[in-house]
Amino acid sequence: MSNSNRIRNLLIIHQQLWRILGFISSVVGLLSYAWSSSFNNLFGEWTPFKIFLYTLVSFIITNITLFPNNQYFIKHSKSFLFKSHLSFFALLLTSFYSYLCDKSQENNNNNGSSKPDILGLISSAAFAFMSLCLSLLHIPLGFETDLLQFYLELFILQFVQISFKLALIGAAFCYSLIFLQSYSQHNHNSCNLDLDQQPNSNTVEIGIGIDHTFPRDQTEQLYSILGITEITPQLELLDTFDFESKLKQAIASGFNVKECYHIFITWRKQFLNDKLLSMKFDELNEEDVHKLPSKYLRNDIAQWCKALNDVVKRLLPCERHLCNVVFSGLAPLDDLSFMEVSRGLTTRILGYASAVSSTSRSPERLFRIIQVWETLEEVLGNMESLFCNEHCGFLYDEVVAILTRLEEGIRGVFMQLENLIRQDPASKVVVSGGGLHPTNRYVMNYLRAACQYRKTLERVFDDNQVSPSSYFSLRGHMGRIVELLENNLEANSKIYEDSPLSSVFMMNNGRYIVHKAKNSELGNVLGDEWMHKHFGKVRECLVNYQRSSWDKVLELLNINVDYCKESHDGNNKEKLLHEFKLEFEEICERQSGWIMFDEQLRKVVTSSLKKIVLLAYQNFLVTFQNDDDAVETQEYYFGVQDIEALINKLFMGKHKHRNPK
Repeated sequence: MSNSNRIRNLLIIHQQLWRILGFISSVVGLLSYAWSSSFNNLFGEWTPFKIFLYTLVSFIITNITLFPNNQYFIKHSKSFLFKSHLSFFALLLTSFYSYLCDKSQENNNNNGSSKPDILGLISSAAFAFMSLCLSLLHIPLGFETDLLQFYLELFILQFVQISFKLALIGAAFCYSLIFLQSYSQHNHNSCNLDLDQQPNSNTVEIGIGIDHTFPRDQTEQLYSILGITEITPQLELLDTFDFESKLKQAIASGFNVKECYHIFITWRKQFLNDKLLSMKFDELNEEDVHKLPSKYLRNDIAQWCKALNDVVKRLLPCERHLCNVVFSGLAPLDDLSFMEVSRGLTTRILGYASAVSSTSRSPERLFRIIQVWETLEEVLGNMESLFCNEHCGFLYDEVVAILTRLEEGIRGVFMQLENLIRQDPASKVVVSGGGLHPTNRYVMNYLRAACQYRKTLERVFDDNQVSPSSYFSLRGHMGRIVELLENNLEANSKIYEDSPLSSVFMMNNGRYIVHKAKNSELGNVLGDEWMHKHFGKVRECLVNYQRSSWDKVLELLNINVDYCKESHDGNNKEKLLHEFKLEFEEICERQSGWIMFDEQLRKVVTSSLKKIVLLAYQNFLVTFQNDDDAVETQEYYFGVQDIEALINKLFMGKHKHRNPK
């Protein structure tokens, strides 16, 4: 990049930097001047009224530098009366201040104290730099250049009063500020056009279509005045920085403004078209977006998001500024030209978002729609500022309409998910061992991932809701989807002929639902009350499992205890013990192949079983071991450790079925 381009980038691209530097300079200048001896010499000691007045003036100055794009100045900047009155007011103030400075200097000379203090020098330098920043920002005050020169003169004068040698340093500082200000005026119409310079040439090739409705000789004269020469198949624009003066010269020469307007519009449209092509952004219509797989659509949308930010935050503000400069004083051509220049580019970049808003409501498309919505929402304020006038309002309305359609698309995805769960047949998948159902895994992982965009979804669902618990709110949608999922799982549980296995299936899947919601944004959306309710459902499934699976074993132990207390028939005791042993071993063998997806859940279930079964078995052993015929039936009973060992083997299943992601 050439030195010229580097300076241009510094002066024009980094507008935010000049705004901050101008604000800092104004604060430094105001504080330094308030504490300097110059203020006391001119205005005397501080009083409450002087403090109030100085604070008010300081507030106005700092706000002008901090908020240069104030709508009031933008609105009145093109008014001749506004500029002339403001400039005249500034002239009166500087003239009166010069008079006071001369009187103060005369008094100081009489008193033998003629040298200014360091704070006075700092304030003059700071105010001069503030004036430079106002000029670089092109704030339409009308007197910023004169103000810069006034403070530079005052700055040099103060240095001269101190020492002629030091005045050389002050002169170097003044020269640097004047150079920056002059170069800014020289290039401000270009507004970072980034036009490709031809090697060893001072020309820039710009293709401009010729409107043949104008007389040929007039067109050629106009091109000559504007610095355009015809080159087949393009036109060559020799220079751009003084396009405004050339345009006014053409109008003063009798050329119709419409002709100049047409050339300007054509030039800027081609420039923006070339810029969009250089972004390598693929323009896709609704059919293309619908056919494109989600994997490729993700990369495409990322490229679009980058292009949108570049267009809205860099290109269009530059075009807005250029239209204001070129058609200054020719209202409403400034607004109309910006509308014409930006309409094509904006429509093309928004066309992609519109296509995404109309794509299929497949659940896999949700995250791409959200990405487009968030990007468009992020630049909505910028677009409102750019398209705030009556001629461009329809472009802002189009942005709002696309956002609305994207929101409808997001809500439509969740409605489609609900329909898919309703249509999922109960007999489609039978999970062996009572493990996790694939529909449960898919839906809960999907909801958990979707809730990572909780703030966006709440904006989409909750904006028009009376309360976050309403039927159509985000919480309402999430709760309804989980409820449909639970109904689907309940229907799938009825496929199992073994009632305990059905309870294990519901316990596994209920625990998975809670596990996915806990400590995540999904749980925050559903709320504490929902979490407490579903913890209770899992405990209810555990009770149902224990009752359906182990009540028969517990009943045998209770019968044996009662029988042993009343009967002394050893054969009957042996028969009952043998029956208990077979039943217990059969349950443990069958259920050892069942699945508990969560190790913590398995430990909770087995610990609960140990407490219930061992308590009943130990009561039986106490009675059995006190009986006279106990020795004959030793081979038919377990020790306590045997019971624990068999229970510990329950729900081991296959390792691949446990602890899923």
